Amino acid sequence: MDWIILNKLHQDWISILIFSNLILLSFTKWRYDRKFTSFFKSIDPSVYFNNYGNNFFFNRFFGVSIFIFSVVNVSLFLIFILDYLNLIEKIFFEFLILFSFLFSIGFVSYFTSTLLGGLLGVRRQTLAYNFNNLRFIFRTSLFIFIILTIHHFYFFNTFLLLNTTFICVLISYYLYSIVIIYNFLEDLNKGKFYFILYLCTLKFTPWVFIYWFIKYI
Repeated sequence: MDWIILNKLHQDWISILIFSNLILLSFTKWRYDRKFTSFFKSIDPSVYFNNYGNNFFFNRFFGVSIFIFSVVNVSLFLIFILDYLNLIEKIFFEFLILFSFLFSIGFVSYFTSTLLGGLLGVRRQTLAYNFNNLRFIFRTSLFIFIILTIHHFYFFNTFLLLNTTFICVLISYYLYSIVIIYNFLEDLNKGKFYFILYLCTLKFTPWVFIYWFIKYI
């Protein structure tokens, strides 16, 4: 299958975004080398928390940079998908809307889960849940980043590449959800009512935002 270098002068913003994200990732890896490696490889979140503390998300540069890197990649990937389906144009303004939307969902989900976890007395489980979520999103976005780079700078079968990637991400998400819910349920000692309330808040809140976004934007 032939690969042809693409000249996309009218889409320079995508190239700039990809290179900027690469710089952000490289700087984060360089600045927080051990922390980065531990975050990426740690199986048990408690090991990471014991070494680096549990304030790993929005109140620390490391967590923020990882989250921004992830949301940029996911947003850009969705832009490629939606553009391929002729639902939107591949322009920077559309990307900004999608990025802001996904960032807001992550932001609200994190603080909602943290607040509810504190109220229900399951703060430790909440920390582990948020940690595993961010790590899964980051790992997935790293895979997406590689695919996007290949797709943008080289011509490859768009249908095959984007659809295969989308299916792989979707399958990974559902498998991850099953595992994380099972582990959360095993670790929770507050009864089924609290579990259902907690899970509904975590899983349904993003879909409320999606419904609102589709209806009013």
